[in-house]
Amino acid sequence: MTRVPTAAASAPRASTAAASDDFATLTEQSAHANAALVRGDINGYLALMDHASDYTLMSPFGGMPTCDFDTSSEYRAALARFFKLGTFAQQVPN
Repeated sequence: MTRVPTAAASAPRASTAAASDDFATLTEQSAHANAALVRGDINGYLALMDHASDYTLMSPFGGMPTCDFDTSSEYRAALARFFKLGTFAQQVPN
């Protein structure tokens, strides 16, 4: 699978066909990345998904908000334990 850079995915397109192809590629990439995440394959997820460096995320379980994506080995291990053996089915509305 070809990885779509974030900038390329959001750049203006000259044709509807090109935009449709980009959308299909990005949708497929997103599905593969999120499937890897819920299986606990954090390295596979990060190989397919870029994270912006300027966002704040509030955990649904409480605690302090986090900024940026923590790439430490401890956090990756915690994510892998949390999402171990999950399944993912992506639906894209028309």
